[in-house]
Amino acid sequence: MKALVQSYPPLGQASVVQTGSQSLIVVLEVSADQEHDPWEVSLWMSVDEEEWHEVILARYEDDLKPQMLQKQFASKFLYFTGRICLRKGAKFTIKFRSSSEQAWRWAHDEGLDDGSILLNSPGFTSDRLQIPDLNIQWKVTSKISQSPGTRLWSLQCPIKGSTGNDSSVRNVDVGTPWGSFLR
Repeated sequence: MKALVQSYPPLGQASVVQTGSQSLIVVLEVSADQEHDPWEVSLWMSVDEEEWHEVILARYEDDLKPQMLQKQFASKFLYFTGRICLRKGAKFTIKFRSSSEQAWRWAHDEGLDDGSILLNSPGFTSDRLQIPDLNIQWKVTSKISQSPGTRLWSLQCPIKGSTGNDSSVRNVDVGTPWGSFLR
């Protein structure tokens, strides 16, 4: 049983989504002679740090499948779909088999790590940066964090290049020092 597995959101990386109800699509690339086998695909997931559980994905038989730009005569693509509902985030992996008599093969067997889905909270947008008295010399950009519930920014400030053997040094305050409001 030779099969290549892909998914969206993808395995092996973190994906940020905008809503708590997320469709998951799994594509199996199988040899043409295995296309009509009773393939089964299962999603193993841990939603919002709960226990891992299994959901059998439904085979997608509709004609609205993506169009292939180049015909693949030696292989066929089988589509499976399911839904994940989350409040904060989820971790997931996939297992599959060509029939109920076969042993399950895990995505890990194909070298694919677990996927992570993070819900983008509207409260964590870059325009909500709240550093009192932030120095205007800083260029602030919001970054995507792979840790749920955290905010991450990049702060950049220009500095002159070194001249000859003399290094350039510049001290630029970020904002009001932490704890200064207690004085």
